[in-house]
Order: sequence, then structure tokens, then C-alpha cells
Amino acid sequence: AYKHMLDGKKKSSAIKERICLLNEIGFVWVVEHSGKWFNMFEELKKYKETHGNCAVPVKCPSHKHLALWVQKQRRQYREMKKGRSTQMTAERSDLLNGLGFVWKVYEDNWHEMLDDLRKYKERHGDCLVPQVYAPNPPLGRWVQTQRIAYKHMLNGRKRSSLTKERIFLLNKLGFVWFVGYDIKWFVMLGELRKYKGIHGHCSVPARCSSNKRLANWVSKQRQVYYDMKEGRSSIMTAERVDMLNSLGFTWKLREGNWHKMLDDLKEYKERHGDCLVPQ
Repeated sequence: AYKHMLDGKKKSSAIKERICLLNEIGFVWVVEHSGKWFNMFEELKKYKETHGNCAVPVKCPSHKHLALWVQKQRRQYREMKKGRSTQMTAERSDLLNGLGFVWKVYEDNWHEMLDDLRKYKERHGDCLVPQVYAPNPPLGRWVQTQRIAYKHMLNGRKRSSLTKERIFLLNKLGFVWFVGYDIKWFVMLGELRKYKGIHGHCSVPARCSSNKRLANWVSKQRQVYYDMKEGRSSIMTAERVDMLNSLGFTWKLREGNWHKMLDDLKEYKERHGDCLVPQ
């Protein structure tokens, strides 16, 4: 009856109401194609387990067949939403949604670029893609676009393309939202991390000539932290505070002085073999 209706025969008994009722329970109209659909669905599931998303790039030759199938699901989904005859069903769309399927192409492209950024980080150790990046020019432009969208969001612009989920995914990769001074800050944080790995704390003594620059930076972090706490304009952010806290950073100077004196005691012991410092 369904095929008769598709062929335009007026005497079909499969009226719209019955079709809707059958669609609601996931009725499969075209049996010979249903097995193929579920086979492809399983392929997509495996793809997601490997790559973390359902954004199968068309340019990838090893997944060309799957990418075309993904595109077809989008077309059929649009047809279904418009009330037209299609192989897409509510059951199939639910199954795809359960995988985190992306129905809009621009969202798919976003995840493809995120994959490119992930590969860049694996190769270079960070997400600081140059704006003009010859091996992958679109990636450099895309990274810059994310920063602009983030600034728009902070400024209260409603049309920002960034969502909480996207920000979470980028933060998870270690994305740097502000360049310039931010890059220098992360470089110094890396130096402080190395210092702690050697000395066991973050109290860099100002009198130590070999770490003078780092000691000045540590001192500045305390200053801008107190500015932030007092509600004054400051380059310190909650995110930076969290990163410094995770290193065991000492915000109060007297705590830092204690660690400095502990270093002096360690040096004394190395020289004299004990901690019996004369009064």
C-alpha cells in the first residue's frame, strides 16, 4: 500500500494517519534497504569510537563511502522535517542522535577543524597555530575565528557561534583564547612548572640570579591577583588562578619566605651535613 501511494495511485489504503502511526513505532517500509542502513550505522559507531565524533570528512579516501552515507542521512532528514516521503524515520533519527550525529553541515565542518587542531597539537605540543599556516591554511583562519567568536561572546553579542560544548572541547585541548601577552604568560607558567619539578615548590627567591626573570614574574602574579581580589582592573583571571593553584602556588609572601628559608636550610645541610644552624 505504501509503494502504491509513492507511485501516485489514488486508491491506496495507506492514508497519512496510518503512516504516521507506523512511523512512530519505527516501521521499516523498504525492507531490502534496512539491513544496509544498520550496517552503515554500525560503521559510523566504530568511526565515532575511534575519532570521538560523527563528522566523517568527505576528503578522507578511507571513509569515502561512509561520508557519502552521512550526507545522505542529512538530506533525508531534511525531507522528513518538511513532511516529504523519505527513508528517514523517527527511529533512525533517534539512533543517530544517540551517537551525537551532526545534522547541520557547518557543525560537521567545525568538528573536522577540531580534529585538525588535535593533530596539530600532537605534532607541535600546543594549539598556537599561526594565522598564516602553510601546511593547512584553513586551520590558521579557523583558530582565529574561534578567538573572535569568544571575544564576541564575552562582550555579550548574541550571534557568537561558540557554544558551551565547543568551549569545553577547545579548553580540553588547551586552546589559548588570547594571544600576545597570553603566550608569554604560558611560557612563564611552563618555566615555573619546571622549577617546581626541581625544587618541590613555587617560591622562586628574588636573590637567585639564575631565576631572576621567573622570580619577578611570580611576584607580579601576586600583585595582579590582589588587584583582582580588590575588584581593580587586572590581567589575572580565574582560569590562571586555577592553573597556578594546581601547581601549589603561594599567594601570601610570608609563605613564600618560609620556603625560601627552607631552601637556605637545605643548602646549609648540603654544606655541613646537618641542620644544626647556630643561633
